[in-house]
Amino acid sequence: MGQGWLLLSAAIIVLAAILRQGSLLLVGILLLILYGAAQIWAKYALRRVEYTRRLSTTHAFFGDEVTFEISLANRKVLLSLGYRSRKSLTSSWYCPRQ
Repeated sequence: MGQGWLLLSAAIIVLAAILRQGSLLLVGILLLILYGAAQIWAKYALRRVEYTRRLSTTHAFFGDEVTFEISLANRKVLLSLGYRSRKSLTSSWYCPRQ
């Protein structure tokens, strides 16, 4: 969330105070609370999240089957709704043909 939301909520609060509109003031305050919650979430969402990857063997020959294990652990109270990993096997993972 950008700072545009913060400015929008501040403008709504000021406008509500000028027009003496309680419901508009409530909307501005709720936007301000949502902005603060989003900032806290963005700061702490990935803390204490552990991502590990492991191969079943340290050496393999062409044609061998190797298990690639990925593990993700959330070690905090804050809920994490979903993660996306975009790891791909690079050329350093492959054994060149000789």
